[in-house]
Amino acid sequence: MHICWKFTGDGLLAFAGGALALIGVWWSNHQSVKNLQKQLAAERNGRSEEVKRQIKSLARAFLFEIEDFYHYSLKLEPNWEKNVFKFRRWPFLMYQANAGRIGEFDDRTTKAIIKFYGDAEAYQACFEELVASKVAAEALALLTRLREIFPALKRSAESVCTNLADVAGVPRTDLRVPLSGLEDSGETERKVQETAHNA
Repeated sequence: MHICWKFTGDGLLAFAGGALALIGVWWSNHQSVKNLQKQLAAERNGRSEEVKRQIKSLARAFLFEIEDFYHYSLKLEPNWEKNVFKFRRWPFLMYQANAGRIGEFDDRTTKAIIKFYGDAEAYQACFEELVASKVAAEALALLTRLREIFPALKRSAESVCTNLADVAGVPRTDLRVPLSGLEDSGETERKVQETAHNA
């Protein structure tokens, strides 16, 4: 059996019109998909920028709180015997309000933050025990403990401020915490991008 296709002029025009309509639908769908992909990419970039901005703001807030604590409580060794201590209560409101967000930072900064606040809490608790102490031998042991904790807490504050300054985009030279032997590493943008990528 032999099939012969025969097109008339009207048939060819109808076929061409249908083909053009099909191509038009395909092109329209193709453009819609491309536009949707561009829109999704723009939204992703916008979210990434917003995450970076929030992380920088959070880092600045932690940095200010820790610098403030350092300036008033760690800059000079306190006179513990006379119960001279700037903060008689737990002073870290920023930490209390945002402890759940610490994981948004890169691992190194997160560890530095946890270490500093842990060291500061131990220091605060030891000082409060000293204030409440009624036994001379116990007070002497607590004073010895405070003298041991104090330099470690200062180093911890320096370390966390270094990390937070890098994340926040604050030059290390602008910090109120002395960073002995530490120079600005130029890692600011890399740290922020790493943190935003992990978020």
